[in-house]
Amino acid sequence: MKNPNLETFNQFWIDNSSEEVPPVPKRASDMSITMQEKMRMTNPKLYQNLFRTEVDSGMLPADLEMRLRNSALWVEDVDRLRKYGWEFEAQRIEQAKEEFEQQKMLKEIEASKERQAVAEQKREQWNKMNLLERMAAEPLSQDQILRNRQRYGVGQ
Repeated sequence: MKNPNLETFNQFWIDNSSEEVPPVPKRASDMSITMQEKMRMTNPKLYQNLFRTEVDSGMLPADLEMRLRNSALWVEDVDRLRKYGWEFEAQRIEQAKEEFEQQKMLKEIEASKERQAVAEQKREQWNKMNLLERMAAEPLSQDQILRNRQRYGVGQ
């Protein structure tokens, strides 16, 4: 039976190594660490297909197996996914997390721009007001009125 990863592995090896193409590895340790890392970075799906611990193997922690079966992985699963060879899924989670953080940052930037625009508009309106309009725009508080009455002797 033909290995479904044969062509992909062959092309990966040709693209990334000047050495002769070896047999398709059964374990990650069958390749050099350099080639393992290149495969993780350039073709995580191939890495996962070759070296993952299968869901039906009974070797995965039960909670991780359940989330893999339900396609409901958590951000906290990234390290354990890598430990069991699920590199592609780990990278998908990291990418989704990064996209979420970028969207959150963009929303914060947009909110900040809106606040700055409102503040600038208020500042422009304030600069256009004459003294009486400014005084009407900022009425004195009750405490300020009482202090001014005492200071100037009004209403005693």
